[in-house]
Amino acid sequence: MRRQLRLLPHGGRMPWTYGKVKKTGVNMYKTTVKIDGMMCGMCEAHVNDAIRKALPAVKKLSTSHTKGEAGFLTEDKPDPEELKSIIGQTGYQVLSVETTEYEKKKGLFGIF
Repeated sequence: MRRQLRLLPHGGRMPWTYGKVKKTGVNMYKTTVKIDGMMCGMCEAHVNDAIRKALPAVKKLSTSHTKGEAGFLTEDKPDPEELKSIIGQTGYQVLSVETTEYEKKKGLFGIF
């Protein structure tokens, strides 16, 4: 006995896939800024505020006074000189700025 294929009334797509759009072609950049002079959590907050004001589209901003660095993601490459001047105005010295392309990890532990 053969099974007969039934066509779905909605063009073959499952109803829960309506309206979902996959984002493709969006490049993210990970920027790491080495900073000298941070001593405590308030220093981290000052640097975070300065970066957020200069680059409002920043995502996943984290700063560590123990490591002496700040890291964040953006869709556009930030200008290193602008970052140095903005953070320099808060009283901290920028030692280096490194920007690399960021690839989002997929699924469980990056396997899938």
